[in-house]
Amino acid sequence: MLFRSDLPDVQAGAQALAGEADVQTRKTPAPRRFTEASLVQALERAEVGRPSTYISILATLADRGYVRMLPGEARQLGVTFLGLLVSTYLEQHFPLVTDTRFTADMERELDRIAGESLAYETYLEHFWTQQLSPTLSGATSAPPTVEVPRVPGALVGIRDGLPTLKLDGQYVPIPDHVMPDDLTPDLARKILRGEAIPKKTARTKKSEGPANPRKRKT
Repeated sequence: MLFRSDLPDVQAGAQALAGEADVQTRKTPAPRRFTEASLVQALERAEVGRPSTYISILATLADRGYVRMLPGEARQLGVTFLGLLVSTYLEQHFPLVTDTRFTADMERELDRIAGESLAYETYLEHFWTQQLSPTLSGATSAPPTVEVPRVPGALVGIRDGLPTLKLDGQYVPIPDHVMPDDLTPDLARKILRGEAIPKKTARTKKSEGPANPRKRKT
């Protein structure tokens, strides 16, 4: 057994006083938002999609109002309340089909079908009986709700097809241009009072897809 001569001679259970302490405070930076280019890179790493489908994926996210280009020159994408609610619902009730590994595996199986090494009837039977049908049977049509961390007691859900703020017994639709990160207690009160919420200067140009996405085998 080895002994260190620089350690004091103490007994079990004895209290030791700290001679010096240095307290450091560090904050973990939030993950950077996706841009169109970095989102495509993430899809490539997950082996989801093909170069021929990346533009349509980005266009669908924008056209359905799930994301919006944020103001500024960084061209970052921000998730809207509608996108957040849809994502929450799918993750709660369709965890299988929202898993990137499932999508990547499906695309490999489709490649096998295209290469005639797998019969499409065999794949579809397995997909329906073992994957999609059990998932559908466990899903509900109840709309999702999400909490607003910066506004105690506030919930956001879907009411009459619109993202709606629920606070203090009131239900008020959230203006389309208000993003989840924008919602503070002060802004929530203004929405409840029906006050006009000024829009931020934002890009309105629809997605034209990433510039020169890296090619990979299809």
